[in-house]
Amino acid sequence: MIVSHVHSIQHICAVGMGSSLLAAAVTVAFASYVLVGIDEIGLEIEMPFNLLPMFDLCTAMQNEVARQVQYYDTLSKLPKP
Repeated sequence: MIVSHVHSIQHICAVGMGSSLLAAAVTVAFASYVLVGIDEIGLEIEMPFNLLPMFDLCTAMQNEVARQVQYYDTLSKLPKP
């Protein structure tokens, strides 16, 4: 009884606004697509490290630190003025 009542209310609302059930279905599908897209964006913002090339960044940082240590060792071997 309740299910048929809800269905009839939805049908009355969709038809009462001058739109067809197909237009209502398309509108709901589009709104759902937008909301799911916003949710996916939120998930990507929560976990950004899945997007970043972390291995490449760590390798570049390691190489730069090794280069700086080597440069410091070279400076310490120079004669003092």
